[in-house]
Amino acid sequence: SPDDSDLGFLRSDNARKYVKQLPHVPKQPFAEKIPNVSPLAIDLAERMLVFDPSKRITGKSRTLSI
Repeated sequence: SPDDSDLGFLRSDNARKYVKQLPHVPKQPFAEKIPNVSPLAIDLAERMLVFDPSKRITGKSRTLSI
């Protein structure tokens, strides 16, 4: 369940109220739900499933200078 700080991007008061009224569900560790998966894959999935889009991982590539 998202924290109040994660709801700031919602412009609609109705949307914010709707999300707040949903039952609270504590975060469940992916490693326990899907064992035998690479820790990197779990890290990526967790970063992709962040509620607030400004905090979510993006697909922007970065160029490395050598």
